[in-house]
Amino acid sequence: MSEQIQHELSSYLRKELLDPKTQFVSIIKVELNKDNSVASVYWDSFNTENRGDTKASLEKLAPKMRKLLAQNLQLRHTPEIRLFYFSQYEDEHNIQQLINADKDKKD
Repeated sequence: MSEQIQHELSSYLRKELLDPKTQFVSIIKVELNKDNSVASVYWDSFNTENRGDTKASLEKLAPKMRKLLAQNLQLRHTPEIRLFYFSQYEDEHNIQQLINADKDKKD
């Protein structure tokens, strides 16, 4: 079900919730807790400079996303949406920079 929620949320951001601050957002993954009452939604954006504005816009859209999930997935209980920035790619880039800097020191 988490993959279906991920797909739906991505679709909403592209087709229905047309907010310019969220146009470069990708939903990376969704994790549901044991009783499916909470969906942890991990997102990333190509526009890292305005991450704070993007997060604020997503949080403002979260109730509408939940309502759309309820309408389209016809769940008995629609999970609460909690948004988290997914920094894996940024972290990998920073680690690679540290490795390269260390190599340059040794050379």
